[in-house]
Amino acid sequence: MLQLLRLEWTKMKRAKFSYFLIGLLLIIVSCYFFYIDKKTMKQDEIEAFVAENIMYYQDSIVATEEELKSLTGTEKEYRESFLENTKRQHEGFQMMQEGLERKNWPLYWQGEILNFISFEERALKDLEIYKNSYLYPTPFTVLVHMDKMRWMEEKSVQPLASGLENQGTTLYDQDFSEPLVQQLAQSLSSFHSSTGTYFLFHLFQYGFSLVGLIFLLFLFSDILTKEGFGRNGPIHLLRTMPIRCSSFWLSKAFTVMAGSLLIVSLTAIIGVGLGTLFNRLGDWQYPILIYGPERTYSFLSIAQFLSKAGGLFVLVLAFGFSLLFLFSVLTNRAILAIGLTIIVLVLGQALTEQTFLLSWTQWIPFHYLTVYPILNGEYTIIHNNALFTYQQGLLSLAISTLIVLIVTFCSIKLRKGVMS
Repeated sequence: MLQLLRLEWTKMKRAKFSYFLIGLLLIIVSCYFFYIDKKTMKQDEIEAFVAENIMYYQDSIVATEEELKSLTGTEKEYRESFLENTKRQHEGFQMMQEGLERKNWPLYWQGEILNFISFEERALKDLEIYKNSYLYPTPFTVLVHMDKMRWMEEKSVQPLASGLENQGTTLYDQDFSEPLVQQLAQSLSSFHSSTGTYFLFHLFQYGFSLVGLIFLLFLFSDILTKEGFGRNGPIHLLRTMPIRCSSFWLSKAFTVMAGSLLIVSLTAIIGVGLGTLFNRLGDWQYPILIYGPERTYSFLSIAQFLSKAGGLFVLVLAFGFSLLFLFSVLTNRAILAIGLTIIVLVLGQALTEQTFLLSWTQWIPFHYLTVYPILNGEYTIIHNNALFTYQQGLLSLAISTLIVLIVTFCSIKLRKGVMS
C-alpha cells in the first residue's frame, strides 16, 4: 500500500497540467484578495469615521442647545428628546474613539451598542406586532445586529468596519419603504474585509462549493484513466505484481482525498498569509450568523464555522470523486469521465428545484454541494424545509458516496481488463 502511494505521488509530481492548475489557483486567489482589499475599510478609516461623527454630534449638541432657548411647548419637548438622543450618540462615539486609542475592544463595542440601543428598544416593542414582518429593518435584523455586537464585546473582537458591519440585511428583509433605502441596505450588506480570517471566509464561500469541487476534479481527472484500462496500460503491469485489488483502489481514493485536502490547506495558508501581510490576521472569534427555525438564530465563531464547513466539503469531495471513478471505469477516457461527472453535478444541482415536493428530497446529495447555505441555515429558510440540516447533509452525502462506490465496484467486476 505504501509503495502504491509513493508511486501515485511520483506520478503527481510529473504531471505538468497539475502545476498549471495550481499556478492558476494562486493567481486567482491573489487577484481576489486585492479585489477584496480594495473594498476593505482600514483601521485609519475607522478612526477617521469615528472622529468625524464626534465632531458632527458635538456641533449638533451646541446648535440644539442654542435653539432650545427660543422654543416653548411641544416643539421644545421634541427638541429636548432629540438633544438627549444626540448626547447619547456623542457619548457612544467618544467611547468608540477611546476604545480604538487604547485597543480596548470591549469598550469600543459598548460605545457601538450605545449608539444602536434606541433601535433595539423600538424592535423589542414591535416584536410581537411585527414579528413576521419583511419590511427592512425587521425586528429580527435589529436584534441580530445587537447580539452580534454583544458577542464581539464579550470576545474582545477588533472591529472590521465601524458602523457598516452591523447594518446589513438578513433573509427576512425583503420589502423596502423606497428605492433609496433598498440601495443603502444592499450596499451595507456587501461587507468585505481583507483580514486573514475574514478573507478566508470570503475565499471558501466559493471554494466549498461546486466551483471548488470542479477545480479539484480537473486536478485529478486522469487518476484512473492514465492506468490504461483496456488499452495495455500500466494497470496490466500492476496485475502481474503481488498487489491486492483493494490496495490499488484504496491508494487511488487516498491520493485524491489527501491531494485535495493538501490543495485546500495550501489555499488557506496563502489566503491567511495575504490577509496578515497586507492587513492583519483578524479574529478567529468573529461571529457568523446561523439561522434557526421560527426566526430564531445563533452564532458560530468564524473558526468553528470554517471547521464545520470543511468537514461537510470533505464529503462533497468524496461524492464528486466517486462519480469520477465510476465514469472513469465506464469510459476509459479522462475527458469523457470529467465531462460526464461535471454534467451530472451541474444538472443535479440545477434540477433540485424540481424535487422540493418529494417527501425524500432531503436525501438527494445535490442539495448539499454548496456548503455555506446549508451550514448557516439559509437553504432551510429559503426553501422552507427544516430537513435540510448540516447533519442531514453529512448523512446524505455519505450514503450517496457509498452507493456510487458500490455501483463502481460492480462495473469493475463486469468490465474486462480492469484491476479486479
